[in-house]
This record gives sequence, structure tokens and C-alpha cells, in this order.
Amino acid sequence: MCKKCHEPRCKAGQVSIASAVADTGCTACHSGHSSFDKGLLGPFGHKVFLEKKCEECHNPIKSPKDITTKIKGADLCFNCHKRNMSKYEYVDNDIHVKDAKNPCTVCHDEHASSQKNLTKKESHVCAKCHESTERRTSAMESALKSVGCEPIKDRKCFECHIPSHSSRPLNYRADEIPLCARCHAAQHKITHPVGIDIKDPRNGRPLTCNSCHSMHSANADFMLTHDRKRALCIQCHKM
Repeated sequence: MCKKCHEPRCKAGQVSIASAVADTGCTACHSGHSSFDKGLLGPFGHKVFLEKKCEECHNPIKSPKDITTKIKGADLCFNCHKRNMSKYEYVDNDIHVKDAKNPCTVCHDEHASSQKNLTKKESHVCAKCHESTERRTSAMESALKSVGCEPIKDRKCFECHIPSHSSRPLNYRADEIPLCARCHAAQHKITHPVGIDIKDPRNGRPLTCNSCHSMHSANADFMLTHDRKRALCIQCHKM
């Protein structure tokens, strides 16, 4: 069945399934350089895809332009991946997926991926909508010359944010201070007073790491909003 679309002897650039996946980047499933798997596939593959059981998800293919699934939307995925309501309770109303034909494929590749759980690269998923954040982050990197924060440097957005099913502001993985402490354990032990009992005089909200640091718009070393020699302190401690 698969060979109706995937011609076994097609020449480079003449892939018969191309019209059906015109909006999908080739590297969503394939490695652009090298792979130990046949077809330069990513190291992680969907089980039914690797076993060439296309009919588990797809209807019989009549033409390369007419590739359909047996069930529409997320119900196709939940047919095997049983829906755990405690895990997916926010999905239906989540802004990232509510308008998608299949919310699962917003973050996951259906066939193969270079990442575990078939997740798409954050840099591809997030930047599609968060263009202004990407521009600010790139400008910050240029201005600061060097950014040591790995999730920012490597665009590992999901280290700090959950792409969906979160009730926290900005879809943070944890409350702000514990979230930063996951990587910055030493700084968490010896720090400027922070927490719900310490109020930021500029806005009356609890003082947190982000009161002084900015992950996407820093203007000074250590990803600070202001230079630490004086300008940062006088934002709150007026002379």
C-alpha cells in the first residue's frame, strides 16, 4: 500500500508523495545529514510507521493527493494513546492547539523525529507564532555577545514552558522561583530577598527572579534588565 505513493526507484527530487506533504519540512522526519536508519529517518519513530503498518492510521490511498486518516483529529491518536484526562484536561481549550485539525500534531511528528516522544523542535513550533519573542531574543544575543543560559541559547523552550495543559501563567513548568532554581540551585540559596512577602515597589507584585532578570530582553550581563553596578538597584532603591 505504501509503495503507491513512495515509489521505490524514484530519482532524487522526484518523490511522488511530495504533493501530499507540501507544507511539511523534510527534516520533520528525516535527518538532513546522516542517520543510522534507512531513509535518513530520525532516531525516534512511530511504531506503526516503522513497521510499515500505514493502514493502522490511513485509509487505502487512491492517489498521492488523496491521503486521509481513518479517524479525524486527535481521536485518531487517542485510539491507541488512551486519553488520560488528568494529563490532557487543558488541551481542548489551550490557545496553542484549539484551532488545529489535530492538536497532537502541533507538537508531535506523526512518523519520525530526532527527539524522544516524537516531539517537534521547539525552535520550529514556538517561533511560528512567537515571532516577536524570537526577534527580541536574537537581538539580546547580539547585544550581549554571549548568553550562557542553555534553554535560551539552544531554544529549548520546553525546559521552562509546557506547550499545553498548564494552568500557570505563560505555561511555566513550575512556579517562577522554583522553576529557576531547577538549574540555578546555588543562586537560589544565596540571593536577594524574593518571594510572596517581598513586594516589587514598581508594581506591588511579589519580587521574583524575573524582577531583575529577563530571559528574552536582557540588556546587561547575567541576563539582567539593567547594569548591576548601579542602574539595576536604583530601579527599586531610589536615591
